[in-house]
Amino acid sequence: MPSVVATTTISPQRTGAALVLNWTYVDGTTTIAIATNYLGTSQWLGIGLSLDDRMGNDHVFVCQRLSDDTIQLQRFINPNGHSYPTLMTADSNLGGIFQIKRIALNNGVAYCEFTLSNFINTADRRKKRSVSLLSQSTQYIVLVAIGSLDSSNSLVQHFLTHVLSQTIQLNQPGIITINNFEGSVVLIRAHGIIMLFIWMLCVSTSIILARYFKKSWPTRKICDKPIWFAIHRLVMTFAAIMTVFAFILILIYKRGKWTSSNLSREYAHSITGMFVVIAAIVQPMMALFRCHPDHRYRFIFNYAHAMVGIGALILSITAIFLATLFTSFNSELSNYWKILVAWFFKQECLVKYTEKIYDICMEAFDCLPLAAVMNNQFLCVHGGLSPEIHTLDDIKQLDRFREPPTHGAMCDLLWSDPAEDYGNEEGSLTLVATPCMSALAQSSAAIATSSGSLYLPNAARGCSYFYTYAAINEFLVRNQILSVIRAHEAQDIGFRMYKKSSET
Repeated sequence: MPSVVATTTISPQRTGAALVLNWTYVDGTTTIAIATNYLGTSQWLGIGLSLDDRMGNDHVFVCQRLSDDTIQLQRFINPNGHSYPTLMTADSNLGGIFQIKRIALNNGVAYCEFTLSNFINTADRRKKRSVSLLSQSTQYIVLVAIGSLDSSNSLVQHFLTHVLSQTIQLNQPGIITINNFEGSVVLIRAHGIIMLFIWMLCVSTSIILARYFKKSWPTRKICDKPIWFAIHRLVMTFAAIMTVFAFILILIYKRGKWTSSNLSREYAHSITGMFVVIAAIVQPMMALFRCHPDHRYRFIFNYAHAMVGIGALILSITAIFLATLFTSFNSELSNYWKILVAWFFKQECLVKYTEKIYDICMEAFDCLPLAAVMNNQFLCVHGGLSPEIHTLDDIKQLDRFREPPTHGAMCDLLWSDPAEDYGNEEGSLTLVATPCMSALAQSSAAIATSSGSLYLPNAARGCSYFYTYAAINEFLVRNQILSVIRAHEAQDIGFRMYKKSSET
């Protein structure tokens, strides 16, 4: 007689939780239910099953609330922690058959329920895969991410992540409840705000005060101390205390774990920030044990104190600008950074003209062409190719009259780059496109390549892809053109021939 299990739907509204994750196991089938009241219109919530506490090599189940308030549930894999996830298909064969059981939106609560079954895998387990096979007997760390959807209901990079302390094993029932997502976000925001306020305003003002007002206010005193010195000491003491406090906040946010060196900008920020914190502690200690102003070696303290202080200020500015280049705040795509950069242009328009002129400029930018074909032989584009663009007609089908999204074909045309070892990749084609190439040769070229060898995640830019020599060849052959001319990245001599051909 088959087993029967009764389950009760748990509502976040009844429990006061932001997310309830519930899973059961019956006769080889795992049923997972996601209920959340945190999902706004045009947003997504992803549950990642990971072998570690970092994104990458994960199986991700994404519950989406579309612009019309309908719910959509999809399964992805995330081979690389900072590239766009790959949608799973029925023949992906990466562990378990995914079937949607229930999706609904009731009183602001989104429900996404699905099953995973038939984990017996007949495929060769020794085959190299982008992610490890999903297993019911493996303990997984649960990663939660929340992000927005663009106008086409495609996933935009997450703005919130959360690592759960409780693990999940798919062949053992369990439940996880998250009461609030905001805690971790508040910590990192508080860290950033405090550091900006202290080092951009307080410390810089105090340095100017000590440098230029020492001689301007020689007789003015407060509490029997020169007024410039009293203010300088008070502000710098406050800055040191708040710097240590902000450092403690980020330690709590990171749970005491060091930033991975794979994230080069985040790693550089953490190293630079450590030097700033050390300097903030050393400075008041130096001042506490300084010698008398009339001592003959006082000049040593004066120079050391000034050098450490100014050095710390320079390092703090470096750390702040490194933070703007984080993967989650990509300098070319992040709305926050775009607002910062565009603000100066907007202010100039407002001062010299009117806001209407600024709005017209913005509309004009959204109308600029993405690419052009010159003499029916050369494709001119800003960045390069896209795995979603197979023919020139695919470019014509894009909706150009909008802001560039953070991923997809339009993003790739603008921001993709040639592979660093362009033309020397292992397994690259040596085929060169010519206008007279036969249809059979074109077909053979397409078969000889695979999308996995044509495009690589662009971790350096934080979006889009690196395209290989093989990708260029395949595109040229398929579209019967001679060359791709890109405009991005200035060259020392004004141009660069990535790969020469007798035909071009």
